[in-house]
Amino acid sequence: MKFLLPACLAIVVLISCNTGKNTTGNANTSFDILYESAYGGKEEKSYDVLKTKAELMQNTREMGLDETTQNTLNAVDFSNYYIVALHSGMKTTGGYSITVNNVEVNGDTTIVHVKETGPKPGENVTMALSNPFSLVAISKNTNIIFK
Repeated sequence: MKFLLPACLAIVVLISCNTGKNTTGNANTSFDILYESAYGGKEEKSYDVLKTKAELMQNTREMGLDETTQNTLNAVDFSNYYIVALHSGMKTTGGYSITVNNVEVNGDTTIVHVKETGPKPGENVTMALSNPFSLVAISKNTNIIFK
């Protein structure tokens, strides 16, 4: 019982660390990684296509995004772009990530190649629950397929 309080404090400190990563692609790519983090995603694995600001707000409400990131997401022009929200689900340790590796456009179909990584055997990892996710802007298209 005397270890409960220190354990709870350690979990709070680990969760409140800002591990988010903001990146921007160059003008020649067909996708732009807006935000990635190992913490704050959904508990179950999912790949979501967000087609409106309302869907974006609903999907990101509980992620705890900072104001700068939220402003970046709100600036997306949904008349030309969609946001794909990639969630790898709850993991029992750190060391996991999810991102877009490549995007192919074939007529009215966009193929989003998803890359998930995990820790290597024997690698030191954070002993905390993690929920990796990535928010990526892609050009608007009729069909979106994830591979």
